[in-house]
Amino acid sequence: MARVSGFVEKVSDLDMDADDVLMASLKYKNGILGNVLIDVIARAPFRTLRILGSDGVLHWEKFNNEIKIYDAKTKIWETIPVPKGKPESGYVNEEEMYNDEIKTWLDAIRGKAQYPYTFEESKKNLAALYKLESGGGVI
Repeated sequence: MARVSGFVEKVSDLDMDADDVLMASLKYKNGILGNVLIDVIARAPFRTLRILGSDGVLHWEKFNNEIKIYDAKTKIWETIPVPKGKPESGYVNEEEMYNDEIKTWLDAIRGKAQYPYTFEESKKNLAALYKLESGGGVI
């Protein structure tokens, strides 16, 4: 990543100390631009990913349990079903991804598998987050 700007702050009047909104604009070294919005106070939960390209569009909405891919040449949408996990009672998010992450970490420290991310990659991600929390800039 080459540049990040945006903010992280508490905008709600909820009785908590945690930040509840993150908005970021990203520019990568290869020129690709991106936006991230993490909103933990939304009354209706959403998790959306949309990738736009000259060949089409990939659209994922977590709570619809599907990925849609638009082919610009054929002008046809393809829908790929995504299996729904099992959230604990009272939660909207499934725990499987967290369980998988913990298993991956445990397998790595036990020498059964290599961890998929390096310390340097994690350090760069944290640097981007710290830069965002301080108002953004060049990374």
